[in-house]
Amino acid sequence: MILNRIGDFGLVIGILIIFVEYKAVDYATVFAITPVFTHKVYNFLSLDLDLITIICFFFVYRCCRKISTIRFTYLAT
Repeated sequence: MILNRIGDFGLVIGILIIFVEYKAVDYATVFAITPVFTHKVYNFLSLDLDLITIICFFFVYRCCRKISTIRFTYLAT
């Protein structure tokens, strides 16, 4: 169950970044405003990452954690 909690944390961080930057979380608003944020770059650990990459990383991280939880639960039974 700890892997599921870590995955949920990644999802929350991804949604939080969207809310802080876009000031909305509904699809219509986010997809309409996304072209404005395509060139917004953040420097993290001497890596220049754009906003879309950071958001996608947290969502993919969440999916990977969820898949590993399903696999380990399946193997345990």
